[in-house]
Amino acid sequence: MGTFLHIVSLFYLGLSRLRLLGYRFRFLKKFIFDTPVVSIGNIAVGGTGKTPMVIYFSQLLTKQNIKHAIVSRGYKKTALGTIVVQDYNKRVVNDPMFAGDEPVMLTYKLTNIPIIVDSNKARAIATTIKRFNPEIILLDDGFQSLYIDKKKDCVLIDS
Repeated sequence: MGTFLHIVSLFYLGLSRLRLLGYRFRFLKKFIFDTPVVSIGNIAVGGTGKTPMVIYFSQLLTKQNIKHAIVSRGYKKTALGTIVVQDYNKRVVNDPMFAGDEPVMLTYKLTNIPIIVDSNKARAIATTIKRFNPEIILLDDGFQSLYIDKKKDCVLIDS
């Protein structure tokens, strides 16, 4: 069993490197936005504090009067397409099943900050820019989204 798993892991490593090279040498399309995108992600599965870090960064940006928005995939959401969970004025979605539990939870911690969810993060970013015109976009769980040109990646680890 150990040899089989080693072979599978080498195959996966090879595919991951090919994907990375595809974006680096522009064989694969990367979405580039005029608005800076800052990704908060991790290299471990769950539990590294991405959501508290998104809250922290958002609060820092708010204190500096920097107009920003948060984009998330909306993990386990049932709705399709781009969903505005909260705009600058009010919470639009209250149901975690509809938009995902973390984006709805963010609305209780961060008032008057647009929070947008979509399984297609590039579409969500484009919609956010068009509708809200933020100075910065915080991309929740975006480290693995190589198809999005990000200005910075904040990568969390579970120590």
